[in-house]
Amino acid sequence: MYQLSLFLCKWMYRENVIREDDMETCQYGLQITMANMINFLIMMIIGGLLGSLWETGLFYVVFVSLRLFCGGYHADSYGKCFLMFALTCLISTVAVRLLSQYVTGLCFLFWAVVFLLGMCICKKAPIEHVNHPLSVDERKLFKTKSLIVYMFWCMTGILLWYLQMSQLFLSIMSAFIMVLIYMFI
Repeated sequence: MYQLSLFLCKWMYRENVIREDDMETCQYGLQITMANMINFLIMMIIGGLLGSLWETGLFYVVFVSLRLFCGGYHADSYGKCFLMFALTCLISTVAVRLLSQYVTGLCFLFWAVVFLLGMCICKKAPIEHVNHPLSVDERKLFKTKSLIVYMFWCMTGILLWYLQMSQLFLSIMSAFIMVLIYMFI
């Protein structure tokens, strides 16, 4: 990732697309973009292989949108990051498929997870990454955004439960659980 992003930045510099001053920022942005594209591809492959593309896609959107503002564990290499995400995605997708037959009994678990995640966001979010410290204003903004995103997904989960879309409902719950785990690691 590092080498490819460096190569692309040097090429863009030679082609006068970016200035030399922008190379470091551009390289970081390319690394993040490529990592997100690879994680998206991982999610699509897992969802496709398990026949749960919609559920895995919803898990991905909920998980990424919450992690963006809540923070939490970050692997120290791209390889570990991709492996962790693949395992997270696989475990969640399999759990959703297995638990979908028990959805009526899982409503209590959903409310427990909603409560725990809400408390964790209020007390801990955003959890900063050592490579990206936040200013006081950024911390306040991230906390506010994490609460807004959390509330949106809570309401969406309730709506999906009401509409008896059990696998999508469980996808949101599994994303909440995984965000909790990442925030505690």
